[in-house]
Amino acid sequence: MDKVDICIKNCYGIKEFIHTFDFEKSKTHLVYAPNGAFKTSLAKTFEDIANNEKSEDKIFTERIPHRDIKVDGRDILSDEIFVIQRMKSVDFKEASTILVNEKLKAEYDSNNSNLNDSKKKFLKLLQPNFGLKENQIEISNSFSVDFNTFIETKENEIVNIESPIYSNIVYSEIFNDKVLKFLKDKDFNIKIREYIDIFDKLVNESNTLFMKGTFNHYNADTVTKSLKDNNFFKAKHKVKINNTEISELDELEKLVKQEKEKILNNPELSTKFNEIDKALNSNIELRNFRNYVDNNRDIIKEFLDLPNFRKKLIVNYFALKTTDFKALVELNK
Repeated sequence: MDKVDICIKNCYGIKEFIHTFDFEKSKTHLVYAPNGAFKTSLAKTFEDIANNEKSEDKIFTERIPHRDIKVDGRDILSDEIFVIQRMKSVDFKEASTILVNEKLKAEYDSNNSNLNDSKKKFLKLLQPNFGLKENQIEISNSFSVDFNTFIETKENEIVNIESPIYSNIVYSEIFNDKVLKFLKDKDFNIKIREYIDIFDKLVNESNTLFMKGTFNHYNADTVTKSLKDNNFFKAKHKVKINNTEISELDELEKLVKQEKEKILNNPELSTKFNEIDKALNSNIELRNFRNYVDNNRDIIKEFLDLPNFRKKLIVNYFALKTTDFKALVELNK
């Protein structure tokens, strides 16, 4: 093999990559690109060819993918391709035998062993949040990418979340077969929409603290937590809400709690919640979920877009472990 000609377009985010690798000049070639920009997508495209599968663009699905890989002028054969995905479960010692240089082989084994161990430890940290032993599959399925691509593309979003939400929500309590089947029921979705319409109306009419689309109960909780964590009130500072000065953390927490209860305990909203509650009481399998929802009514509005809710939960779970996540990212670079 002397030359490999590559022409790839619209494959997993690669808009266009055309290049000839000349192996007469060097038997080894290094491809460099920023995280999330190219490397995994290139590997995935080659992996598709090796598995005789079609490639695609996951984001811009209307774009027509194209790939043309030639070895010395002929189409490359599927069995001529061997792809090592760093973040996937691989027997690294076996895979590294393709590296002839013993020093490179030892370095490769060490780096990937450390990375694999760190990934396993990090995923174990998230087990209480997921309520599952195997949460990597859920992450990959939710975002339609492998774990490596997920941490590369979501790194900035995760590290910039200062106050993660839904930290008390356990993934498996919602995303299991029986509950998902029920949540997708058309009649139940109508009840959810009616509940949310009333909820939004009450928030919009709140003249004390909340305002729809601007400042809701999540914002209030986040601000309260931030002021507490940064010793705002201990420094003798005050906040002013509708001409009322608040100088103690307890006062602010009490106000937020009262406003939330005023909305959640509204008779009209309670009636709609009772309809949801009744539907959830239809069989034994859903009763635990009913109790869970009763204690976490804030999540009801998320049921209208379950795929987005799934992603939101996962990203915020990662943000709960920012320090460990940053360490994993560094190993992956």
